Amino acid sequence: MNKVTLIGYLGDAPLFGETTKSKTPYGRFSLATNQVYKDRNGDKQDRTDWHRVTAFAGLARSLRMLQKGDLVAIHGHLRTDTVEKDGEKRTFVGVIATEIKFLKLKAKPRAEDEPIAEATETEEAEAGTDGGEGDDIPF
Repeated sequence: MNKVTLIGYLGDAPLFGETTKSKTPYGRFSLATNQVYKDRNGDKQDRTDWHRVTAFAGLARSLRMLQKGDLVAIHGHLRTDTVEKDGEKRTFVGVIATEIKFLKLKAKPRAEDEPIAEATETEEAEAGTDGGEGDDIPF
């Protein structure tokens, strides 16, 4: 079974693009989750983990209202992808979102005509959308 549920804050506004082969729209963002625990000495520790989250098609379009700092809940599954750049292979583990719940929006939603960030050609190449196994998974 491959399921993941995360609640966290967006590290930046989502980037948008299309997959290389099927031209499916996607939205991608980083999500920060926090864990508070006690170490061996009983001292309180705070740990932040960052996750790459990708949503496709209609779910991706719903991300257009999100901004840096918004709190969301993500349901989805993990996906591992390997990308080769400059002769060096890099492996990424990301989350493919199947459901996103907007828990607390930091600011008012963007206006329809307000520009949004789009993934650049370089970001897409580094993200693995330009070839290899899992071509249509942009991370």
